[in-house]
Amino acid sequence: MGQRPLTDFATMKARALLIYLAMIPGPHSRDELAHLLWSDMPDRQAKKNLRNTLPNLKALVGPHLMITRHALALNRDHACEVDVEQFCAALNAPQTSTDLEGLRDATALYRDDFLSGFYVREAHAFEDWGTIEREHLRTIAIEGLLTLVEHALEQGVYELGLEATRRLLTLDPWRETAHQHRMRLLAYTGQRGAALAQYETCRQVMLEELGVEPLADTTELYEQIKEGSLPLPPPKAMMVSSPRGSVDVDWSDFPKRAPFYGRGDELATLRHWLLEEQACLVGLFGIGGQGKSALAAEVAWSLIDEPYTKPKPHGSSLANGAFDRILWRSLVNAPPFETMVSGWLAFLTGDETARAQGHIDDQLSALFEHLRQQRCLLVLDDVDRILRPESETHPVDKGYEQLIEQMGQRVHRSSLLLVSRDCPKVLDTEEASATDMRRLQLRGLTVEAGLQLIQLYGLDVASEAADLLIERYSGHPLALKLVIQAAQTFFADDPGAFFADLTDNLLILDDLRHVIDQQLAVLLPLERSLLIRLAATGCEPVTFQTLWGSFGGDQPLLKSAVLEALSRLRRWSLLETSDRGFSLQPIMTAYVKQYLQESPDKGAPEALSP
Repeated sequence: MGQRPLTDFATMKARALLIYLAMIPGPHSRDELAHLLWSDMPDRQAKKNLRNTLPNLKALVGPHLMITRHALALNRDHACEVDVEQFCAALNAPQTSTDLEGLRDATALYRDDFLSGFYVREAHAFEDWGTIEREHLRTIAIEGLLTLVEHALEQGVYELGLEATRRLLTLDPWRETAHQHRMRLLAYTGQRGAALAQYETCRQVMLEELGVEPLADTTELYEQIKEGSLPLPPPKAMMVSSPRGSVDVDWSDFPKRAPFYGRGDELATLRHWLLEEQACLVGLFGIGGQGKSALAAEVAWSLIDEPYTKPKPHGSSLANGAFDRILWRSLVNAPPFETMVSGWLAFLTGDETARAQGHIDDQLSALFEHLRQQRCLLVLDDVDRILRPESETHPVDKGYEQLIEQMGQRVHRSSLLLVSRDCPKVLDTEEASATDMRRLQLRGLTVEAGLQLIQLYGLDVASEAADLLIERYSGHPLALKLVIQAAQTFFADDPGAFFADLTDNLLILDDLRHVIDQQLAVLLPLERSLLIRLAATGCEPVTFQTLWGSFGGDQPLLKSAVLEALSRLRRWSLLETSDRGFSLQPIMTAYVKQYLQESPDKGAPEALSP
């Protein structure tokens, strides 16, 4: 703290609590944290232990810790740096083949495995989370080092490539492509004997650990080095960078391009709205883990790739709808509106010292002046973080609300793409579709896209089992990824048997539970009550009259409150609606049954009979 190490933790669980709050920004309910660290205890005792831990943590970190009656959070308004965040941000930033120094510095931030040697007794949920996070960060480091090696080979910076392969093989000694790269680098630097020895090291590792011989490509490379017939290295690339097309992109928060599967129809729809219809406000909504950010990122990247023709103020051709500039901002840490607008103005004006001045109205006027002069695509991700109900830990920032509303009211040439679990009221009306505002509710992957995901992860399972898995999880991408990884880790010999166990009981793994926990943390008691009642019916639709009647009253006030609560649940993508009534997705039904009714102090009502 302030360059001073924190050593006076009363318990290991106090240290673990601070680590968790630092790793995952935003508020965390006391229920969530109590389960995380004392999952083997009754809820009442777990919460008591959490309360007893807080004074020690508050004494150590002071104003950095925000505590309310219901939630805890790390206060990011105070100076706070998390090395894991710096590492992920550095490697998720767009990398060019010429930015070797940036890649080297980014991978150097990974000094050891996450929480290496750190163990907390009787905290199984924390250990499970740490294991998943450790593997995730290790994968990012490995991919970053592989990219660094490949770029070093392209540019002829062989010593840097050799150092990167050394680190890469320390992390992943079974990665055969890394052995190939190191053999080639050693040969290019005149170390023929060391290159041949590297092949023998590769062969020994593959035989001892995997019981297989090296790939034919590796053996062929060995023979070329041995015979002196290895082709000459490619000429060193010139250290210059070139812009992608003529679209000016603010890369500061821009997400890295990731493998994209399925969602072709949704991608085409969003591109049509932005390019052909030039919609001023577009919303992309869905439950957490549904792949909203990944789809929005692919949309943005596809617009960067778009053959560019100077936009015109009017017209409907694809070229005329192209953008001058694209700006992406993540609101996961809910930055103040003034901070966000200042960053946009600095980019749009080319003046790094530009700052938003005056009242919110003045700041918006300055922004819209540029949105009229240039055709810009503004992307706001994690918008639900600033749409939450006003509370002590999350005061509503009126600037964002006014920006969203005024995008549909002012005259300008730009578009705002919102990515959120929650749909703002301005887009939740029939009138919105009659204007130049559009919204897309993202559903689960199709069976075909789900099969692509399973194949991407290399899971060998019968097609019937794969189809059943996708159907049971309603094509939810995050749930499918976590279940696939669990099957590969713990049931590698027979993943089909593992999937068969999911026929009746869906597995809600901790990462998915955390995502849903965050979304449900803001619900009011009546909204939680409605979820519990709907979950009791499985996934069968329930009419409003049945739901209302389950409360045992006919007061107009109660009826109005239930209607309002259902409306909020629908805007939060937690509710499915049809002609037959209201229902929950299978994942939400399983979550509610397994977790939402665990704590009697939440006042859960009697559930409806199925």
